[in-house]
Amino acid sequence: MNTIETHRQIRDGNPAARRTLRMAVASVTLLALAACNTVSGAGKDVSSIGHNVSRGANAAQQGITNTTGASSH
Repeated sequence: MNTIETHRQIRDGNPAARRTLRMAVASVTLLALAACNTVSGAGKDVSSIGHNVSRGANAAQQGITNTTGASSH
């Protein structure tokens, strides 16, 4: 079956073709939603790592300041 025949079947109301099209659209939509959720989770992970690095740097700076009595400002 070629593309033109498929379009004709969908346009003319072939139930099987319409069902196939609906399933394809639903699948793509679900995959897109899952990808958004995954990207959001990855962003939260990267943000968490950044906060942890920042906290570690602040703790190291505070430790140096306490040990040497030097001020960072």
